[in-house]
Amino acid sequence: MKIAALVDKDGGTLSFYETGKVELHEYFSGIWTCTKNMMFSADEKSGLVYLRNSIRNMVTELGGCDVFIARTIKGIPYTIFEGLGISIWKLEGNPVRHLDFIREKEEKIKAEKLRPKPEPVPVGDIRDGFFRLDLAKTLESDRTLTSKRIIIPFIRKTVFQRLEIICEHVPRWFASELAAMKYKFDTEDSNDGLVNAIL
Repeated sequence: MKIAALVDKDGGTLSFYETGKVELHEYFSGIWTCTKNMMFSADEKSGLVYLRNSIRNMVTELGGCDVFIARTIKGIPYTIFEGLGISIWKLEGNPVRHLDFIREKEEKIKAEKLRPKPEPVPVGDIRDGFFRLDLAKTLESDRTLTSKRIIIPFIRKTVFQRLEIICEHVPRWFASELAAMKYKFDTEDSNDGLVNAIL
């Protein structure tokens, strides 16, 4: 992992628009090493093109980075870093003390993104467009998931005729958000105390 930090002469983080040094720290075999550094300054009054070019040139000269640390960073620079796939961390003081913590958090985030998300399964022939999702079991097996994170992406990317969702209760967001997406739903109580919401 490569982490870049904008720092002053004493190694403390600077705000993005302050002139300082960008240090690149690389992680090899359990040890962090500062492998590159360069002077960097950006003018807050500069336009979008200048900022984008400055950030891209800096990242290229460093040889790339996964994370960029500054005391404060917001607005256009934040968006440019995100567009380059670089995570932003805002820290006060010497960033070297936080490198292991940041690496662990970033690796967890990457692992979470790679983990397959559960989604409704077809019932019968997929061409019929009937799908079912046992939301109650899915949410019980993974507390980090939410009904919205599972259902909304499925609705947006899948053509279906009927979607049956088995749940403990109808999610609160159903009425407003499904109506806005032009979907209707009905509910049926099942014998085991669960609810079937049918779109």
